[in-house]
Amino acid sequence: MDHAPRVMNHYNEKRLARNITISPLDRLKIGIHIASGVADVHSVDFIHNDLHEQQFLYKDGLFKLNDFNYAKPMYVNKNANKTCTLSEFGNRRHASLEELQYKVGYEGFTPVEPDKMDVWLMGNLLYTILTDLQVWNKKGYEDQ
Repeated sequence: MDHAPRVMNHYNEKRLARNITISPLDRLKIGIHIASGVADVHSVDFIHNDLHEQQFLYKDGLFKLNDFNYAKPMYVNKNANKTCTLSEFGNRRHASLEELQYKVGYEGFTPVEPDKMDVWLMGNLLYTILTDLQVWNKKGYEDQ
C-alpha cells in the first residue's frame, strides 16, 4: 500500500482514477485497520458517531481513525445493564435506518444503541473498501 495518500477518500479516488487495484489481502488489512479503530474507541466507552471514509488518515502503513468532533460517551443504564439509546446523531449522509426513521418522525421509530450505529457505519465503509462501490448514491437522503 505504498501508493496510499494521507486521507482514505483521496486514496479511493486517486487509486480508481489511476486504475490501481488493491489486492484482496490489502483490502482485508484496511478492513482490519478500520475495525481495530472502532473497537479501540468502543473499548473506552465512546462512540465515534460519524464513521465514513474521510475519517481515516494513512500514516506509518496504517489507516487510523480521526476526527472525533461528533464522538460521544456510551452511557449504561446500570439497573437494566444496557447501553442507553441515542437521539442525536452526527451530521452525515450515511445514516442508519434508525436515524432516518427518527429524522422523518416515523411512528415505529426504535431508539438506536450507539455502538450498533457505529457498527452499521463501519459496515458501509467495509462494503466500499471491498467492492469499490458506494452504499448510497451521491445524493443525500435529504436531497431526494
